[in-house]
Amino acid sequence: MKMVKGRDMQSVLDILQQRAEEDPSFFYRLKFGDHNNIVSYFWRDSLMLEDFKAYEDLVIFNTTNRTKKYSLICAPFVRINCHWKTTTFGCAFVTNEKEESFEWLLQTFKRAMCQQQSKIIFTDQDKAMSNAIEKKRTLSATLDH
Repeated sequence: MKMVKGRDMQSVLDILQQRAEEDPSFFYRLKFGDHNNIVSYFWRDSLMLEDFKAYEDLVIFNTTNRTKKYSLICAPFVRINCHWKTTTFGCAFVTNEKEESFEWLLQTFKRAMCQQQSKIIFTDQDKAMSNAIEKKRTLSATLDH
């Protein structure tokens, strides 16, 4: 990934911190790379958490094309609610689509949702994403018993 130039990442961090100060239930996490640079970040607000509590049985998790400027991949957690509206539960930007990135993201999403997880996750059948989901499910099943 190109290094984020200027104050762009600082602006993102400032916004996340401001939202956390305004909303005590706001949640965000950063993942740092080998050079102490931010390689992924995730956030959700209090409304996203409430929506997840109402519609937690199913989540659509898919990645989008890379952004132009910094080549980041948007990874939203969404679903269609009973009013046929897209409901967002959380969103992340990641630098790659490797299994370890998805493992971090799924673990972070579960932590953001008060350790609750969906029964069904729809994806685009990306191999790394599928492997990360399966590892998470296997670990959760092991810990539950």
